Amino acid sequence: PLWKGARCGAATRTRCSCWERSDWRATHFTGSELDDPALSGAAADPDHDALPNLVEYALKTGPRTPDLPPPLGVVTVEEAGTVYHAFFFRRRVPNPQIDYAPEVSTDVALWRSGPADLVPFGTPSANGDGTETVTLRSAAPAAERPREFFRLRVTVP
Repeated sequence: PLWKGARCGAATRTRCSCWERSDWRATHFTGSELDDPALSGAAADPDHDALPNLVEYALKTGPRTPDLPPPLGVVTVEEAGTVYHAFFFRRRVPNPQIDYAPEVSTDVALWRSGPADLVPFGTPSANGDGTETVTLRSAAPAAERPREFFRLRVTVP
């Protein structure tokens, strides 16, 4: 998948308390729905768009309607005449409650992140809604790595 969400449960409730008490959850779910982790929990996906609630919160999207266009995806970019695979995603700005960790893999078994693997492409662009879109390109040209996979790991610190 393009994302990896963190799970919140009884054992990790204190760790996820900032997200669990967020206005976003109260805006999108009724009081009784907030008590149902199958609907409003971090790993739930009520709109079946493959983005669990914690990721929907991190990307500032709605949990009840599939997001079109998607707030994250894979594109190709060109820099100094070289083509690269790239990954873009929306993120809340600022947001100390969420950690965003983009990762890249050539085999979906070993995932890598950091400046040796992912390079910023341009500057983040403000979306005018409290989010910005970030684009990172692979450190290796597409010709050297014709097949790459990207995902976004979202966690609550």
